[in-house]
Amino acid sequence: MTEAEKQLLTAYVDGAVSSEEKERAEALLHSSAEAQQLFSALLNDSLRLKYLRREKLPEDFADRLVALVRQEVTEVARRELWRWHARRWMPVAIAAAIVPIIACGTYVLLVHLVNPPALEPTHVAASDNRAALPQPSPPGSGEASSSPEAQLNPSLATAAAAWWQEATRAGEVLLRVLAHAGEPLNSAASAAWSEMEPLVLGDWQPEIPRLAEPSVLTSPVRDLPRNPFRTLDIRLPPVYAWEMFDRKVALSIVEEGHFLVLDISCCEGERTWQRIHRALNAHKIPALLDSRLKSMWKRRQASVYFVYIENLSRPQVVDLLLTLHREDLGNAKPSPQTSQIRSVIVQPVAEEGRRCLAEFLRVPVGLLPESQLSSQSRAGTNDNVQGDTLRKLELVAGGQAIRPPVTQAVAFPPLRYPPSKEIQQFRQRRGQVRPDGYHLVLLVRPER
Repeated sequence: MTEAEKQLLTAYVDGAVSSEEKERAEALLHSSAEAQQLFSALLNDSLRLKYLRREKLPEDFADRLVALVRQEVTEVARRELWRWHARRWMPVAIAAAIVPIIACGTYVLLVHLVNPPALEPTHVAASDNRAALPQPSPPGSGEASSSPEAQLNPSLATAAAAWWQEATRAGEVLLRVLAHAGEPLNSAASAAWSEMEPLVLGDWQPEIPRLAEPSVLTSPVRDLPRNPFRTLDIRLPPVYAWEMFDRKVALSIVEEGHFLVLDISCCEGERTWQRIHRALNAHKIPALLDSRLKSMWKRRQASVYFVYIENLSRPQVVDLLLTLHREDLGNAKPSPQTSQIRSVIVQPVAEEGRRCLAEFLRVPVGLLPESQLSSQSRAGTNDNVQGDTLRKLELVAGGQAIRPPVTQAVAFPPLRYPPSKEIQQFRQRRGQVRPDGYHLVLLVRPER
């Protein structure tokens, strides 16, 4: 079957065909066994969609979700900063602790060697009496008296023992001093951390519009400890959605708007990116992965990250979501529990959120797509013409050449603001944002 015939059957199942296309589809079903199999599969998927329900979340769900993401990523950033400071200053701290002990011990040893302690009178008298008694001289005593051991200073052992005691005492005193000095440093560090701006998302403080009835696509919560919404005190019913994702669901997502945020809860971040990348490659969409994510995954660190896909057409959005669904569940045929994506929450970006997202993505506000307006309000107004002219002037004033818009994707972590130079160079080299296209921000939140 050709691609056009598959699209015709899909539209026939959706009921979005004309009378002529309906006759062609029915003739194709009568003449081709492969078309009948595809039609049966599409019909089964459509029937399963009847179990999909729309859940109404609390009004403060978006604010609590953003606060949760900021909290999780801030902890990761703080740990990374503490590890960096520890690797940098740990040798200096060890040297600062060891050098005073060595200096004190050396000083005590030199003092005892230069000024040996005097012997007590009783020891002197006993040594004189032993010297007055006749001692039998064994053979070879003359040679022994001239040996190096006999010529050693008798106070050397006493000096070494005294030096060891003094060094031990000095080390204990130094440790006590360091312990007392570390208490104000720890309190100052904790106070500095409490006053520090959050490292998550930089200056991005989006005023996310309230969610009225978002499309919640989630798998059954089989394991309560691994429920991604456990910290939000929200109980999700067992809705069979992601396993039964089809074209109608994708079309309903596209109807939400031109600029969408897809909050994806998944099992592992790296494997989820691999499946997203395969879905992008299937549609020949160039993609760039930030090197910071690669290094974090090598250290087995789970981190929230973004995948920004721009300049998509309406069919591309639908096909991309369906391809991602096939890539995720196609690798989990033996056991559905191994699918990476757990849930997807679709959230349209309203007019008040365009400015904040433009600052976060480092693009002019005029380049972001506006909400869907009627054709009457768009046609023939001076404001729209002036707005288009201002967009072109923004490009020229910003030093950006007006290049043809290209569909592309970038993935980056929100640990540093703004995005890295490699991503900026990639976007400047590939093209600009198309205002009439569809744009997706995939917020990927791994569970581990």
